[in-house]
Amino acid sequence: MVPAEKEDSKSGHPAPIGPALRAWLKFDDREVEVAQGETLVGRSAKCGLAIDDPLVSRSHARLVLRRGSLSIEDLASANGLLVNGEHSEGVIPLAEGDRVVIGHSSFEVHTSTSFDVLESEPRVASKIGSVRAPDFEMPATEVRSEMATRRGDALDLLVGLVEKALLLGRGDEAERILASYLRNLLRVARASGHVDPDIARTASIYAARIAEATGKGTWVDYLFELYSVAHRPLPADVVDRLYDSVRHMSAVSVHAFRQYLLALQEAEPNLGPTERFLVRRIEGLEGLGVLR
Repeated sequence: MVPAEKEDSKSGHPAPIGPALRAWLKFDDREVEVAQGETLVGRSAKCGLAIDDPLVSRSHARLVLRRGSLSIEDLASANGLLVNGEHSEGVIPLAEGDRVVIGHSSFEVHTSTSFDVLESEPRVASKIGSVRAPDFEMPATEVRSEMATRRGDALDLLVGLVEKALLLGRGDEAERILASYLRNLLRVARASGHVDPDIARTASIYAARIAEATGKGTWVDYLFELYSVAHRPLPADVVDRLYDSVRHMSAVSVHAFRQYLLALQEAEPNLGPTERFLVRRIEGLEGLGVLR
């Protein structure tokens, strides 16, 4: 049954009613619903969504929820924001499952549709609470140093958050922070057939640490897949870490491993002695009995 039209209070004409988007943001153990219209996000208590974090500007970003869409826009903040692991500028549409990082805080986007929200004039949303950044007990000197940092590489910013989560034993949180970036990196690498060696090295180190912290062999599969594109052996310290920890993880894909070995065999004539030694060590992982 189609809902009856309701009269617009200003024009006296029926206001169109259709499925309106509802949205809420999940900060770890807390959920915050987004008001229709505009919501300022920032450190100021005057913001609709206030985030208590020294890396967040007073007016950092703007969320806009209108009948059919949700978007976020960085307001020329000092440290910017990340959407699914990438620096974002301009108006960025948000969808179910997207992850946004602002300062030390991150949230996941959830949405649903409803017929009971009428189109309204743009407005600033009422205050919907203050979200405190995770307590990492950062020294004051480190806070000042991070506040002085401007927009840098997306991975560098995420790694800072991941490092703190790992030091606190929060492997699942480290995974949530970095997973979208890592998967996007692999997707782009596969499409282009190339991955920057420095970025690949940093990504592999943290993927291996997340695998160790969560016990998930799928992140070891990720290492094999990423370096299959690179046609290079994994960094020596990553291989060492795998020898120490892979026995304690869930099963690792034998298919991903053997595809990686094929890529290494193709590249081996162009490898130096040190890299060839690493290839032998990587081959030895099969003897650990964790491949399925």
